[in-house]
Order: sequence, then C-alpha cells, then structure tokens
Amino acid sequence: MSQPAESRLQPVPAVAGDAGDGFVPARPPGEDGGPAVDISGVAAPYYADTASDLAVGVAVLRDLLRIEVRPDRFRRILRIWESKVSTAIRTRHMEAAEEWMKAVTVDPVVPPEHADAVAASLAALSRPALIDEFLVWVVNAEAIEQAAGLFSEWGEPVVRRIVDLMAIDDPPVSRLHLIEVLAVIGRTDTRFLVGHIADHRWFIVRNLAIALARSGRLAAIPPLRGLGGHHEPRVRVEALRGLATIDADACAADLAGGYQDPDRRVRQAAVSLLRACPSREVVPRLVDLIRNGRLGVLETERLVELIGERREAAAQAALEDLAAPRRRGGAPRAIRRIARLQLERRAP
Repeated sequence: MSQPAESRLQPVPAVAGDAGDGFVPARPPGEDGGPAVDISGVAAPYYADTASDLAVGVAVLRDLLRIEVRPDRFRRILRIWESKVSTAIRTRHMEAAEEWMKAVTVDPVVPPEHADAVAASLAALSRPALIDEFLVWVVNAEAIEQAAGLFSEWGEPVVRRIVDLMAIDDPPVSRLHLIEVLAVIGRTDTRFLVGHIADHRWFIVRNLAIALARSGRLAAIPPLRGLGGHHEPRVRVEALRGLATIDADACAADLAGGYQDPDRRVRQAAVSLLRACPSREVVPRLVDLIRNGRLGVLETERLVELIGERREAAAQAALEDLAAPRRRGGAPRAIRRIARLQLERRAP
C-alpha cells in the first residue's frame, strides 16, 4: 500500500543561517567543516541585465515607430513611450529616462506623416507638473550635472518651462539653479536658449545671457554680441561679461565698444573686463579710443591708466607715443601729462 502523501515529503535539512525562506546562503570556509559554496554562477542567469534590457526595449520601440503606418496604432506606441519616459523620471532612473527620450529625439525614425503626432506626444509628456517635480528633485539632490543628458535631449520644452518659472514670484527652485540648468542645456545646443533671447522681459534676457556665458560654447558669441544693442543696460553688462568669459582673447573690440556705452554701469564693467583681458589687442584698442577724441578727460585718463597697468612691450610704446610732443604726433596736453606719469611709474 502506498504511503500517505505527506509521509513521502522529505524535509529540507536545516542550515545554519537559513532564514526559512528557501534560500540557502553561501557559507564561509570552516563554518561547518566544509568548503564555501559559491552560488554566483548558478544565480546569475536569474538576474536581469537591466542595461541590455533597456537597449533592447529602446530598439524595439524605434523599430515599431519606423514600420507602423496606422495612425491609431502609432499613437498607441507613442503613449507607451510617454509612459516609459515619465516612469523613469519619477523613479529617478536618469540613464533610463535619457535613453527612452533618445528613442524619439535622436536620429528620428518617424515617417514625416507622423511628425505632428510626435510633437503632440512630446507636448503631453512635457507637462509642467512633471518638469517642476523633476527640477525640484534634481536641485535638492545636487544632480544637475548627472541629469545633463536628459535635460539636453528634452530641450525646448524644458527651456520654455524654465523661462515661465523665472517670471513668477516664487518659483519651485531658485532662479540661480534655473540658470544653471539652462547652462547645462546650452552646452549641448545653444539654439534652445537663443530662441528665447527676443523675450520682451529684460530680466529673462539677462538670465539667458548668463546661461549662454556659462555654457562656454563659441556658438554663444554671436547672440551675446547681438545683445550689446539691447535697450536694458543690465543685459548689455551681462553680454560683455559673457563674451569675456567665453573667449577672453577675442573680446577686446567688444570690451572697447562697451567703454563707449551711454550707461555708466556698462562702462564700469568694460573697464574691469579690459583690465583682466589677456588679449594683445587691448592696448591698440585703447589707443584708438583715446585718439578718436570722443571721450571726456576723466574717461580718457582712465584708459591711459589701464595702458600703464599692462606689462607688455606694446603698452610702453603706446605710452611713449601718447607722451610725445604734439608736433611729433603726441596727444593733447592733458593726455600727455597722464601718459608721462604712467611712464614714470613704470620706470625701474
């Protein structure tokens, strides 16, 4: 006669350290007189390679977007994409969020007839609540640099939302942090920022100028030069600072032009930046300003003093020319006097 079913079940022998959940831990040598048990090779196949899964998932979604021709099915795929990106953002998985975002933004595979659907899907994904939540987390976690790739791929919707946040009285994160995010985005593509510098609010344009400067991109130089004609002096000041920050050797002409600005704040900024500018073009530019006779005596004296502070040989030659008698091409008397004083100070 067969035994009852329960009598045929053999209990698993108890193992020291077994928590009763069916998992038998590896034991160090000597614990029970036997060798250590290495289960890593056995367990490895049961643990997903998330990086590979992510790459496969993104590739599959791109293939579906490439081949799907039915509008309703195409929109359904895009809704899956929105869910993948937003879920990765909410779970703070930056790498996954960036890769899922790239599925649509990098080397687009979408047929032209579906472009409007993609734009609508990106707009739906870029809802203010999600962007604001993400900005708050990134700032509090000090993870702006870690999120740089995602910010850059997200691009215009994030920039547009940041511009909106800068205009409210109490943004969820400080404007300094918002500028930092804009600078990170600008390092990839300054066009996202340049698209907003025609904003009618001067303080928005000033913040964009700061972000362009911090991006460090040579592509930011033309728009910053364009801001030299902005109606607000505080914008013109930041434009000059940005030019000096990005390419100090090539900004001498811009800084010299700033010294002729009608606003005192811009002229003061130009003086400070000229003093720190390493370009060999500074002295010739200053001499041109002095000789054109459009500046007042005090402003001209300040420029001569700036020449006197510089150590290159061109500065010595410029001071000697300015101090020469008028009949030999020297400057007016007041300028000759200050040039001679500077020569005396330079004398060993």
